[in-house]
This record gives sequence, structure tokens and C-alpha cells, in this order.
Amino acid sequence: DSDPLNKYAYVEDALLNVGQRLLNEKKPADALKLFQIDKEKNPASFRAYFAIGAAYSEMGNKQPAIENLEQALKLDPKNYGVAQLLREMQQK
Repeated sequence: DSDPLNKYAYVEDALLNVGQRLLNEKKPADALKLFQIDKEKNPASFRAYFAIGAAYSEMGNKQPAIENLEQALKLDPKNYGVAQLLREMQQK
């Protein structure tokens, strides 16, 4: 497809999928690097902020996790997964 938005959607999916695999392998610092690239390329993507928040959460970095999850929720206010992880982080 020649639509430039689709190019970025494809790149985002690839970055998020590989990053998720790294999170599953308990490599959150490596996943975080990919998620941050996604955020740079897709600054309006709630998925990028959610993924960054999840990576920081796995690393035990509470404040950056909360900040990124709050941004994800601003971009997608009805997202249950984001809201749930944000609540968990705020209670720690």
C-alpha cells in the first residue's frame, strides 16, 4: 500500500512484537529501547507509551512507568489494560 501511514503501522507492529518478546524473555531494558524508537516514530500512539510503561514496570522503575501509562491513557482513555496497569503501579 502506498499510504505512508501504513508504513509506520507496520514498523510499529514489528517494534512492539519484538519488544514484547524481549519482555517475555525478562529483558525489559532491551525491550524499552525498541519501544522508545516506536514512540519517536509514532508520538501519538498509546501503544508506544503503554509498552514503555510496561517495560519500566518490569524494571521496577515506578515513576517513569506511571508517567508513560498516564500518557497512554490520555491518548486512549477507555483502554482497560492501560488503566489496570496504571492502578497497579500507583498502589506499589
